[in-house]
Amino acid sequence: MNAPHKVIVGVASEFRVVGYNPEMADMDRPRGEIVREVFFMLAEDDRGARWTWGGGLDAAAVEVAYQLFAPPVFLWSPWQPAYGSVAYQEDGGEEEMLAWEADRREAEAWGFDMRFYGAY
Repeated sequence: MNAPHKVIVGVASEFRVVGYNPEMADMDRPRGEIVREVFFMLAEDDRGARWTWGGGLDAAAVEVAYQLFAPPVFLWSPWQPAYGSVAYQEDGGEEEMLAWEADRREAEAWGFDMRFYGAY
Protein backbone atom coordinates (compact mmCIF):
# COMPACT_ATOMS: atom_id res chain seq x y z
CA MET A 1 0.00 0.00 0.00
CA ASN A 2 1.36 3.42 -0.92
CA ALA A 3 1.84 6.01 1.80
CA PRO A 4 -0.48 9.02 1.47
CA HIS A 5 0.97 12.09 -0.16
CA LYS A 6 1.94 14.92 2.16
CA VAL A 7 -0.09 18.04 1.29
CA ILE A 8 0.84 21.58 2.31
CA VAL A 9 -1.99 24.12 2.41
CA GLY A 10 -1.62 27.89 2.45
CA VAL A 11 -3.06 31.16 1.21
CA ALA A 12 -1.97 32.22 -2.29
CA SER A 13 -2.93 35.15 -4.49
CA GLU A 14 -2.94 36.38 -8.05
CA PHE A 15 -4.21 39.45 -9.87
CA ARG A 16 -7.55 38.90 -11.61
CA VAL A 17 -10.22 40.95 -13.34
CA VAL A 18 -12.99 41.34 -10.74
CA GLY A 19 -15.29 43.65 -12.70
CA TYR A 20 -15.64 46.23 -15.44
CA ASN A 21 -16.27 49.97 -15.44
CA PRO A 22 -16.25 51.46 -18.97
CA GLU A 23 -15.85 54.96 -17.52
CA MET A 24 -12.39 53.93 -16.24
CA ALA A 25 -11.20 52.63 -19.63
CA ASP A 26 -7.74 53.75 -20.75
CA MET A 27 -4.94 52.48 -22.99
CA ASP A 28 -3.91 49.77 -20.51
CA ARG A 29 -7.46 48.55 -19.86
CA PRO A 30 -9.56 49.43 -22.95
CA ARG A 31 -12.71 47.76 -21.59
CA GLY A 32 -12.35 49.31 -18.13
CA GLU A 33 -11.24 46.12 -16.39
CA ILE A 34 -10.96 46.39 -12.61
CA VAL A 35 -7.92 44.34 -11.54
CA ARG A 36 -7.47 43.37 -7.89
CA GLU A 37 -5.43 40.89 -5.90
CA VAL A 38 -7.59 37.83 -5.19
CA PHE A 39 -6.67 35.40 -2.41
CA PHE A 40 -7.46 31.66 -2.38
CA MET A 41 -6.37 28.47 -0.66
CA LEU A 42 -3.67 26.49 -2.45
CA ALA A 43 -2.74 22.89 -1.64
CA GLU A 44 0.41 21.26 -3.04
CA ASP A 45 1.52 17.65 -2.63
CA ASP A 46 5.09 16.35 -2.56
CA ARG A 47 5.03 15.71 -6.33
CA GLY A 48 4.11 19.33 -7.13
CA ALA A 49 0.46 18.76 -8.06
CA ARG A 50 -1.75 21.64 -6.90
CA TRP A 51 -5.40 22.31 -6.08
CA THR A 52 -7.30 25.49 -5.20
CA TRP A 53 -10.36 26.30 -3.13
CA GLY A 54 -12.29 29.46 -2.30
CA GLY A 55 -11.45 33.00 -3.17
CA GLY A 56 -11.88 36.55 -2.02
CA LEU A 57 -10.31 39.97 -1.66
CA ASP A 58 -9.34 39.49 2.01
CA ALA A 59 -6.68 36.90 2.86
CA ALA A 60 -7.78 36.52 6.48
CA ALA A 61 -11.41 35.89 5.48
CA VAL A 62 -10.34 33.23 2.97
CA GLU A 63 -8.29 31.47 5.66
CA VAL A 64 -11.20 31.53 8.15
CA ALA A 65 -13.57 30.16 5.48
CA TYR A 66 -11.05 27.36 4.82
CA GLN A 67 -10.89 26.45 8.51
CA LEU A 68 -14.67 26.37 8.84
CA PHE A 69 -16.03 25.16 5.51
CA ALA A 70 -13.38 23.62 3.21
CA PRO A 71 -14.04 20.15 1.82
CA PRO A 72 -11.23 17.58 1.65
CA VAL A 73 -8.40 18.58 -0.70
CA PHE A 74 -9.18 15.80 -3.20
CA LEU A 75 -12.46 17.63 -3.95
CA TRP A 76 -10.75 20.97 -4.72
CA SER A 77 -10.25 22.30 -8.25
CA PRO A 78 -7.04 21.13 -9.97
CA TRP A 79 -4.58 23.92 -10.75
CA GLN A 80 -1.32 24.23 -12.66
CA PRO A 81 1.46 22.10 -11.14
CA ALA A 82 4.51 23.70 -9.52
CA TYR A 83 7.07 24.78 -12.10
CA GLY A 84 9.76 22.12 -12.63
CA SER A 85 8.11 19.54 -10.36
CA VAL A 86 7.48 15.89 -11.19
CA ALA A 87 3.80 16.70 -11.78
CA TYR A 88 4.80 19.56 -14.11
CA GLN A 89 7.01 17.25 -16.17
CA GLU A 90 4.38 14.49 -16.31
CA ASP A 91 1.66 17.00 -17.26
CA GLY A 92 3.61 18.18 -20.31
CA GLY A 93 3.99 21.64 -18.82
CA GLU A 94 7.33 22.38 -20.44
CA GLU A 95 6.06 21.80 -23.98
CA GLU A 96 2.93 23.83 -23.21
CA MET A 97 5.00 26.71 -21.82
CA LEU A 98 7.27 26.76 -24.88
CA ALA A 99 4.24 26.85 -27.20
CA TRP A 100 2.66 29.65 -25.12
CA GLU A 101 5.88 31.69 -25.27
CA ALA A 102 6.08 31.24 -29.05
CA ASP A 103 2.45 32.39 -29.47
CA ARG A 104 3.12 35.41 -27.27
CA ARG A 105 6.25 36.40 -29.20
CA GLU A 106 4.32 36.15 -32.47
CA ALA A 107 1.47 38.33 -31.14
CA GLU A 108 3.95 40.93 -29.87
CA ALA A 109 5.70 40.89 -33.27
CA TRP A 110 2.34 41.79 -34.85
CA GLY A 111 2.06 44.74 -32.44
CA PHE A 112 -0.36 43.38 -29.83
CA ASP A 113 0.11 44.56 -26.23
CA MET A 114 0.21 41.33 -24.23
CA ARG A 115 0.66 42.73 -20.70
CA PHE A 116 -2.82 41.79 -19.46
CA TYR A 117 -3.88 39.06 -21.87
CA GLY A 118 -3.03 35.42 -22.28
CA ALA A 119 -1.44 34.82 -18.88
CA TYR A 120 -0.19 31.29 -18.57
